[in-house]
Amino acid sequence: MCKMSKFLRMGTISAAVSLAVAFFGSEVKAAPISSFADGYDVSNWTVSASFGGSVNTTGAPSSIVVIEPNSGFGGAIASFTTVALGTGTFSFDWDYGGNDCGWASALVYNNGSSVLANSCTSGNSYSAQVNAGDIIGFGIRTFDGILGSTTLSISNFTAPSELTPVPLPAAGWMLFSGFGALAFVGRRRRRLNQ
Repeated sequence: MCKMSKFLRMGTISAAVSLAVAFFGSEVKAAPISSFADGYDVSNWTVSASFGGSVNTTGAPSSIVVIEPNSGFGGAIASFTTVALGTGTFSFDWDYGGNDCGWASALVYNNGSSVLANSCTSGNSYSAQVNAGDIIGFGIRTFDGILGSTTLSISNFTAPSELTPVPLPAAGWMLFSGFGALAFVGRRRRRLNQ
């Protein structure tokens, strides 16, 4: 019976320690970043624009505008990309317009590119799941590069932030100190009983 009670005490202490570590030392998902700010500040993005394309970031942190290359070279791309900081939802509102919507494509990057639109359109929303480390962003690919310029306006941008570990509060350290003291007292009792 004595060995069984020791086993039960050790099991209880082990369970309490596991519970404390799970509760005090876990990670939580931070709130998503809802603008071109903090980890998604425009300075953290890569602009890739050839043959006259560009990205206008003067509206940041609330909006940015990707401008189509228009210098006579078909197949040119202007893009604005970054790395997703966390896992979660990547979303934004977008408008696509200008002189050349039928001869260019608005693009979204979510670990590769896909077409948002091949014709002028406004009042649209996009939302998708991304994982930390995925490449996300926006762009325009021109097919002719001569009929005028189109723009892709992005607003209400939201993307996941990094997971942040929860620091172990002082109460957690006190709990572990208490377990250490119990172990010390138990060991001392065993020595005295021998």
